[in-house]
Amino acid sequence: LFWAIVFYSPYAYYVMTFNYENGREPGFIVGFAFSMIVVVGNAIMYEVCARISDWVGFRFKDNREACYMILYTVACMFNVALDFVTTYFTAELVMEGLGFRNYFGTPLREVTEFTAKFETYGMQRSLAENTYGYAFPSTFLIPFLIEPFPTILGPLWVGRLIVRSHPEAQGQDAEDWLAMADMEMGRYADLLLNTILAILIFYFPG
Repeated sequence: LFWAIVFYSPYAYYVMTFNYENGREPGFIVGFAFSMIVVVGNAIMYEVCARISDWVGFRFKDNREACYMILYTVACMFNVALDFVTTYFTAELVMEGLGFRNYFGTPLREVTEFTAKFETYGMQRSLAENTYGYAFPSTFLIPFLIEPFPTILGPLWVGRLIVRSHPEAQGQDAEDWLAMADMEMGRYADLLLNTILAILIFYFPG
């Protein structure tokens, strides 16, 4: 809810109120902002789901990891669904404003049935482009380029500084500061999300 209100709502408001006359489209900055919104949204879901899984208080760690994986996958799919709804209504406004027609020559403004409007080439193309934009680079590339810094290199650098500057940190304490993070199932959740996004492309043959 916090992500939807604070991060996604301003983007959704902008793209839905943008002037699309004469084929105008939002520029590079808007596309980049969308990629960052996806990355930040997934990161927020990552932390929230991890904290909820810890708060439940499972006796065994594997149960905690399974809960986390399910929560994270469901939460990210909510993000995807929210973006698809926004894209659909935005594309509808654009195509109706530009006078798009369906295969039979009927203006989209006069097409009232959801299925008929959803299956038009223009709508299929917009949703396919949105799915691709959500998947790459927002989900398939950027997070995996950024993640090593805050999760591996950053903690290692801080741990080295602490051990180097605190002579009292010796033995097990020093090893703990320099140890790798515990293995968790976040990667499996990422693989599930990436697979789902890849499969969604086939739902938009336009």
